[in-house]
Amino acid sequence: MPAAGQRKILNSAFKLFSERGFDGVSIRDIAADAGLTNPALYRHYPSKEALGLALYRKSYNAVLDAVVGRVNPSMSGVEMLDAYIDACVDLHRVKPSPLLFLDQLHTIFWPKVSEEYGEQTLSAFILRCIREGQKAGEIRNDVDAAMLSTVPVGVVSQWAVMARQGLAPWSTAASTLKQLTRDALAPQDL
Repeated sequence: MPAAGQRKILNSAFKLFSERGFDGVSIRDIAADAGLTNPALYRHYPSKEALGLALYRKSYNAVLDAVVGRVNPSMSGVEMLDAYIDACVDLHRVKPSPLLFLDQLHTIFWPKVSEEYGEQTLSAFILRCIREGQKAGEIRNDVDAAMLSTVPVGVVSQWAVMARQGLAPWSTAASTLKQLTRDALAPQDL
């Protein structure tokens, strides 16, 4: 667990990056918000990028843990996708900040951390769900699994944008998103 000073820095940086974007925040802004001097901040993080990377990893791990924590070995591919949707909707409802942070800073930080996650990524998880569903005949085989994996991700991402704008319902989100995903991925009659 980070020390009190580190927690202050992480909380301030998270808040400021979320409000102003990564490029709109300086080390001086973060230090001031945390009630620290620049040198005190630099004792914990050598640069704004190192601080951003630490927050990105923390956010990614929180989302990955929330999704994987809902899955058990007996689940089918479609059931694992349902668990993914449930986890994402719950995160957006209860603690949206890690997802929002990842959305905002994905293009900056994912290329810097992707190799350290190897096959333990959300994308690999969803692709595995699709492939397992295809093998079991519950997901269509006439489209490449990687292309099909965009369906649950896109459905959840677009709903989240619209929900934050007050344009999509929260009360039926999980059940509706699961049904939309199942319908889009269902084997097609020829």
